[in-house]
Amino acid sequence: MTNAHRLGISITYCTKCHFLPRAGWVAQELLHTFEDYVSGVTLIPGGGGQFDIHYGDELLFSNKIEGRFPETRELREMLAARIDDAPRSRHARTETPAEAAPVGAAASPGTGAE
Repeated sequence: MTNAHRLGISITYCTKCHFLPRAGWVAQELLHTFEDYVSGVTLIPGGGGQFDIHYGDELLFSNKIEGRFPETRELREMLAARIDDAPRSRHARTETPAEAAPVGAAASPGTGAE
């Protein structure tokens, strides 16, 4: 797949809340897994306590909606479900995957934080 056909990941983080280290860590983790499948990861300074993750134009995760920060496992699962031929987690859950629920939707039993 050429870079022209790959979507990018963007992470918008609150600068006043000092979320840059977390954003950098999440970016590194996602690039480690999906470097051959995405065009890159962009860190976008923001405000208001924001920590949002987009894949292309799709909002994958927002801490303002979910009331928490994402786990890298769930982000990997969400991205793997959206990217053809992407690596699947060796530790993927067997219950309803997180990628099936849109941001802000009620979680199915067994999909909460462990």
